[in-house]
Amino acid sequence: MARVKLHISGVPVFSTTITVRVTDLNYGKHLANDKLAGFLHEARVRYFADLGCPDDLNFFGTGLIQADLALEFKSEAFLAEHLRFELFIDEQSPRSFAVYYRISEEGSERIVALARTGMVAFDYTQRKVVPFTAATPEVFRISAV
Repeated sequence: MARVKLHISGVPVFSTTITVRVTDLNYGKHLANDKLAGFLHEARVRYFADLGCPDDLNFFGTGLIQADLALEFKSEAFLAEHLRFELFIDEQSPRSFAVYYRISEEGSERIVALARTGMVAFDYTQRKVVPFTAATPEVFRISAV
């Protein structure tokens, strides 16, 4: 069986910590995969808020929509652990970019998971993919050739 293999390089642009709650556990008493997907969203929203963007509907004047998600689990995470989410930006284009995540247990530095979300500029009024606006920082877009 082929497995997802994510490779993260560079320097993180943002870091935040999220604590595993009892409601985040599954029947195996470890962090549930669907809850980790929610944590990724939370970490990304915190990063965008730190940049001055209130939500995915107004990302420097353009909406954002998540086009894809990849998760590579490395170890379990348990109740009350503090997970550090380090975010990296890559694969920029005039209409999209990828956010990579390295998730580790804060005390031990144990890697819990690696993840990638593909983010696309999206006009929610017209319901279509659009280019980023000129107001979008260069780190999130590249000019059309």
